Amino acid sequence: MLFNEQSFIFVFLPVFLVGLLALRAWVPRLSIWWAILCSFFFYGFHAWEHIPLLAGSIALNYCLGLAIEKSKGNQRSLYLLVLGILCNLGVLALFKYADFLLGVLGTGQTLGLVLPLAI
Repeated sequence: MLFNEQSFIFVFLPVFLVGLLALRAWVPRLSIWWAILCSFFFYGFHAWEHIPLLAGSIALNYCLGLAIEKSKGNQRSLYLLVLGILCNLGVLALFKYADFLLGVLGTGQTLGLVLPLAI
């Protein structure tokens, strides 16, 4: 499903918006979980195999953010920030350049990784 498809415009988007507005009126704390659930559905509609990657990336970045906040003003926070950046760039490099690198090295094999949506 793409943003310009009729199924997005006339089905997904209205269901998301009605659910979000209803939850914001009745139980505001649940509206964020509705948005997260719909985001995972939208992402999974394209390629459900990449949902664990998305969930893992979110969890890692959230935990690193909490750890950075906890060690604010400390040298440790800089190391955690660099670790987070390197992890995110590592995932990007793996999906984007692994097959290219294997081709350049002449191994004759590829990993066949498909670049996930939004990476």
